[in-house]
Amino acid sequence: MPIGEQLTTTTKTTQSDAYHNFVIHVRNAATRLNYTCKLNRFLKYCQLEENNYDSLLFDNDNKLIQSRITDFLIHIQAAGLSSATVRQHVTALRFFYEMNDITTLNWRKIGKTLSEYKKVANDRPYTRQEITKMLERTDQRGRIIILLMCSSGMRQGAIHLLKLGHLEKMQQEVYKITVYKNHKEEYITFCSPECVKAIDDYLAYRERYGEKLKSFSPLIREQFDKTDAEAAANPKSVGVKTIESILYRAINDSGIREKKNLVRGEPKQLHEVMQSHGLRKFFNTSVIEAGMSALYAEMLMGHKDGLALRDYVKPTASRMLDEYMKVVDSITIDEKNRLRREVEILKIDKSKMEQVLERINLLENKILNQQ
Repeated sequence: MPIGEQLTTTTKTTQSDAYHNFVIHVRNAATRLNYTCKLNRFLKYCQLEENNYDSLLFDNDNKLIQSRITDFLIHIQAAGLSSATVRQHVTALRFFYEMNDITTLNWRKIGKTLSEYKKVANDRPYTRQEITKMLERTDQRGRIIILLMCSSGMRQGAIHLLKLGHLEKMQQEVYKITVYKNHKEEYITFCSPECVKAIDDYLAYRERYGEKLKSFSPLIREQFDKTDAEAAANPKSVGVKTIESILYRAINDSGIREKKNLVRGEPKQLHEVMQSHGLRKFFNTSVIEAGMSALYAEMLMGHKDGLALRDYVKPTASRMLDEYMKVVDSITIDEKNRLRREVEILKIDKSKMEQVLERINLLENKILNQQ
């Protein structure tokens, strides 16, 4: 008899008690989506009705729950899922059951079913040449997403939450960005002048078609019909899946990743570079190699270690910006932009030198006049 027939019929909506208890405690939208996908996979394996999350409680039969979880983990490992992905399923399931007050499951015993962790990909960063190809094959929104991630180190899942009020233009022609505004995970980072130009061009385009930009307007909005004045003037925020889809198309359209048709039943194809993390890794690798301290890199990427260290080491935003500007050329993609910055720096240096020489001449003239 299928497992579903052994259970009492419960709520058939995602707003069931079990789902509500779980979802209200997941603040991050990307994490919420990830956990929900893992739960849905478990639902399907147990042959339970879609979205019927109450049924996963198995009438509070802890032995049955533990047995099903163990069988499920063995199943997905046999299907070829990576060690990291399997552990994500464990994390999601454990969180779901603990938020529903089922706290006596023997997770140590469940963990014994997991195979030894194996690194299945090189997990290298994208190269500058690969990022250039991606930028050539995407639209305005795609350029912003790619340049944000590789010049600020932001997570893909944080971009759809950005409002225009979360960005502040600094004198050095960079944006200071407040990520996860008003959340516990809030932190600041910066994006390069190259990224600033992409953002400003996109915002100017929106204004041309009638949108009144406000502090609460989304940085990335849904596509709109330019001939529909009402639609153009009323921006709608995008979801994390839209950001992911834009990035996915840019990667595949650029040809830097071989696209293969998935065969049902076969494990998901793994790649040498992780789809979004490869851009964050580009940022991290580039700024460290350019001389930025690991502490500042951690803080700018919003890593937990960096956020924890913030309680003890509290650099000002100005100091963090200074450290960022020292390495900004290393995370600038377009060679023209980097050369333009070098010219600007040389002009500034020349101007400073001329000022110094002028002061020296004034002092020399003053000394001569006194003689």
